[in-house]
Amino acid sequence: TSAQAWRGLYPIRQAPQITDPPQGYLGNQNISPDMMFDTPLLRPEDFPQGYAFQPGFTGSRQLRTIARLREGSDALGLPMSQPQQESLVEYVELLHKWNGVYNLTAVRDPIEMVTVHLLDSMAAFPVVRDVMEASNGDALLDIGAGACLPGIVLAVLGPQLHVTLVDAVQKKVAFMNQ
Repeated sequence: TSAQAWRGLYPIRQAPQITDPPQGYLGNQNISPDMMFDTPLLRPEDFPQGYAFQPGFTGSRQLRTIARLREGSDALGLPMSQPQQESLVEYVELLHKWNGVYNLTAVRDPIEMVTVHLLDSMAAFPVVRDVMEASNGDALLDIGAGACLPGIVLAVLGPQLHVTLVDAVQKKVAFMNQ
């Protein structure tokens, strides 16, 4: 099933509320309001010692990506472990990187990718988990996976699931192989 079908099955859009830019960590830099959240921005010292920041995103972009992911997952009632967060941030990094080459999504901003793609896909997880448990199944086929959504997110949230991604478009399959 495609991400569109999941959105129709289980619609939920609980993006973090936008507020005025807070004073503090980012100081008086020019920051657009869409980068601000209800909770204060995370600082490097807010993370456990030895936290493995992903190499491709700079510090502030990565912190905003993680903050959006944490707020959204908490709003959905789906707390995530550090490795799950790292995996999804790495996925957003790859999607952002290869989107210019393969035109995988109309969304260009990585922070917005979290809301539009990751959180929408995460919203389907409770339904998928319940159906899989009720049927004693552990295999999920994502046909027409495109940019690996929602399959990659469901695989990260449910490591016990065996998720297979399928798409007929070669450029999307090339992205899946990244």
